[in-house]
Amino acid sequence: MTSRWFVFAAVILGLVFGSNFAAADDVADLQAKLAATGASWTAGETSMSRLTTEQMREFLTLDLDMPDNWAEYLENSLRYEPPRDMPTALDWRDMDGEDFSTPIKNQDPCGTCQTFCFMAATESLLKIQQGNSFIQPDLSEQHVYSCDGPIPYTLFHPAIYMVSNGAADESCMPYNCESGYRQPCDEKCGDWSVRSLKISDWKMYMFPNPETLKGLLQYGPIVAGFQVFADFQDYTGGVYEHVEGGILGGHGVAVYGYGEDEDGGYWICKNSWGTNWGEDGWFKIRWGSGLLGFGYQSMSIAVTDESLCAQNAAPTISQLAAQNDASALADGAAPSIVFDYADANANLAGGELWYRYDDGSEQRYEAPLTECVGVAAAGDKGEYVLAAPGSAGQTLSVWVRDTCGADSNILTLDLGGETGDDDAATDDDNAGDDDAAGDDDSGDPADDGDDDDDDDDGACCG
Repeated sequence: MTSRWFVFAAVILGLVFGSNFAAADDVADLQAKLAATGASWTAGETSMSRLTTEQMREFLTLDLDMPDNWAEYLENSLRYEPPRDMPTALDWRDMDGEDFSTPIKNQDPCGTCQTFCFMAATESLLKIQQGNSFIQPDLSEQHVYSCDGPIPYTLFHPAIYMVSNGAADESCMPYNCESGYRQPCDEKCGDWSVRSLKISDWKMYMFPNPETLKGLLQYGPIVAGFQVFADFQDYTGGVYEHVEGGILGGHGVAVYGYGEDEDGGYWICKNSWGTNWGEDGWFKIRWGSGLLGFGYQSMSIAVTDESLCAQNAAPTISQLAAQNDASALADGAAPSIVFDYADANANLAGGELWYRYDDGSEQRYEAPLTECVGVAAAGDKGEYVLAAPGSAGQTLSVWVRDTCGADSNILTLDLGGETGDDDAATDDDNAGDDDAAGDDDSGDPADDGDDDDDDDDGACCG
């Protein structure tokens, strides 16, 4: 019996370690070929390296077949006139020092690349439209993927849904990738329609030349489809070109810019495979790379203030308090503050915290808002340590601004420890509340604006 278990264990270990060694050997072989061919990219062990062909195909479900009205989309490419005097290089991650991208996400082994690239481009277009690289909007891929009808194997599905319905924030319907399972659409939050940002239009381009894509990129990121080869799994940096391996499937990514090196031009792209692949989740790829050429199906996205933020409601905050004791605040310690805000004001996630002392200058908190709580979640508040200390006798004023640029009510805090509300129109239920006695809050903007709910209407939206 012991010998049989030993043999069984040896077989299992052989399969496990054998596959690991095989993967390592494959990467080493690819590295040797890259060196021999003088390729301008590097290969190594990535989060995707050990996935089988079948596993990789779960990530690569973009249908790159010719659409029925392909001639119309080809005509879009042929008739497009790019702007004159375009820069020789462009990167929306660094526009005069400002970064208009949003963090890399991970689609996991689900056929959702179409939705992820579309949300990535739309998030950045919101930042560009607002002229604000600081904010970090986070749209729900799951909402669009689950609710746009058929499984979105093409770039058209999220595009059509985003015009008519839009995408809510991530907390409305958090991403849930389980093999063979697709969250039902009705699991999204009840107020999704007023939390959604829409696009105004989109346009497809078939077989666009580099000048067309460069022209489209002057206005913001675009989305593009291409055929993924096996060696792309091991990409760790540089400008990718296919060297070895067969086609694994179609994939959609967001394109953020372009550049040139001694070997020619390349595109700068955001992937959805997490940060343990590529250049921290990003990659560069040579113009025309692949059997049909990179971006042979590409799509530009148009947004306006009206499409993005027409349904937006200004956020409401309440219950401002200091975590420092009164003596520390009086001695000039930097206030550590907490406050509540409702999940119904979801566009606040990724927005801004502002404050000032007395009538001094406005100051912005150092990072976008990524924590939030509901009124009922006392003790689970996001805590913010302000960079600038006040002094005894001063009044701290605090408000927030959402990703659409709408400001909340203003709350105040006496650095001696008293709290209050200097916005007479909005009840914050603090001890120093300046609202009139008997206020029934009928005009307040949170549950339809009431910000003094004591029920559990607020989950974290960061």
